[in-house]
Amino acid sequence: MLDTVLIGSVDVCTRDRVAGWVANKADPAESFSVEILVDGSVVSTVRANIMRNDLVKVGYGPHGFEFKLRPHHFQPGGGAVVEVRVADHEWTVAFGKHASGSVGRVHQPLEVVSLYDVPEQREAVPFEPVAFTRQSSITVGAKVAYAHPDIPVFGVPGDDPEREHVYSNFRAVNEYMPPARCFFFRGALVGPTGAVITDNRNIALETVEGGWDSQGFATDAEGAVYFTDFGSLAMDDYVAEPVVAIQKGGFANYALWLTECLPRAFIASRLLGGAKPKIMLRTARMPSRAIMDRCLKTLAMIGIEQNDIIIRNNRWDRVADLYVPIVTDPRLQRRVSPAFAECIAALLEHQGLRPKPWRKIYVSRRDASIRRVSNEEALMEALAPHGFELICPGDLSFEDQIKVFSEAEIVVGPHGAGMANVAFMTPGTKVVEIFSRTVLERRPFRDISLTKGLRYCAVVSPDRSLPSHSSDFTVAPPSVMQAVEFIDA
Repeated sequence: MLDTVLIGSVDVCTRDRVAGWVANKADPAESFSVEILVDGSVVSTVRANIMRNDLVKVGYGPHGFEFKLRPHHFQPGGGAVVEVRVADHEWTVAFGKHASGSVGRVHQPLEVVSLYDVPEQREAVPFEPVAFTRQSSITVGAKVAYAHPDIPVFGVPGDDPEREHVYSNFRAVNEYMPPARCFFFRGALVGPTGAVITDNRNIALETVEGGWDSQGFATDAEGAVYFTDFGSLAMDDYVAEPVVAIQKGGFANYALWLTECLPRAFIASRLLGGAKPKIMLRTARMPSRAIMDRCLKTLAMIGIEQNDIIIRNNRWDRVADLYVPIVTDPRLQRRVSPAFAECIAALLEHQGLRPKPWRKIYVSRRDASIRRVSNEEALMEALAPHGFELICPGDLSFEDQIKVFSEAEIVVGPHGAGMANVAFMTPGTKVVEIFSRTVLERRPFRDISLTKGLRYCAVVSPDRSLPSHSSDFTVAPPSVMQAVEFIDA
């Protein structure tokens, strides 16, 4: 048994080639041979002595390896499991997959963990620069009780066959939102939309948004999670400077940016001010100019300038020193944290806005391609006599959206990105959200409203047989007026 601390990775594994690296943390000058196995049988032994720039940058010598696979290495008629292990040592290099391209069971699948389950490693602290040690965490703030009664729902008559299903999506909630936390990892992989794999093979649950397949992972029949995006791990995709990973999903989801990504940046900028790590924005392909401008503007409003940001469009990067702030526990019903409210307050302060609410607003989706209210004209005929004005957020600059919604006394609108702007409303003002029956389970704007202390109720479309969640729908104007009268009483 070698007295070593081995680290390494299989970076590429295809039917033609397997490549990666292996080194000894305790003695970076030591080199090794590795065995290439196909379906458990050794097909070759190669020396891990290829020079790699990414390893040189962190003080290791030539420790890369590469082996070209040939058809005779495989059994005919199916995939094979390719593994790499250090010769004369019972250690399998992290990551492996079917050479055919599908996921295979290797020695250890990745473990999906919630960072909130990691034991506390420091006491709670206020917003001030602090020092981190390798794989440490700092807690910001305190646990907050979160409770609300059943949400008032309009538009669903007593004889509606879907009444119970509809109401089940608006039941009372009583739970605790954990405090925000910031983690530091010495060595990690960061994916195209922010998913983080630590060097002990854990996937941080709070950094994953959407299905596993969209993140470069896959699952087997037992539910174990495996990394599959080997082809995007180029040898030089290495970030040597300290960075903060704030993303959970892409840029385009406005609500996710306001409720998850921006609060993470907000916490990091205040907690890590002395360390000055850069904020990392990640995208597999560049977003539109309008979306990028919005992201950069909101970051600037909380004190993060463009020279404090790095943009990476590789699918995966190795990062030497990674800070990961988290603000919500995805296992809870509520997905909006108190840190979000503090972040929004900072945006309003930056704009110098302390308005007295007076406007009555209907938020239109006429510029969208999906989930439009098809009888919007009839709805406005009912709302206009009561002082409501129609706005389309896409027609306004981001600064004007903040101003308009900060002046709103009551907002009515269908579920959609424009409703994320209720974040800028004043506590005690009112929100009426209109739902198609295909999106009843989606609650970001409800959570934003309740976190901000807004009065909130819902109106549900009478349409029960829509082709998809993207379909346009109708709403009953009397139901909307009933909700407005109720919430405005």
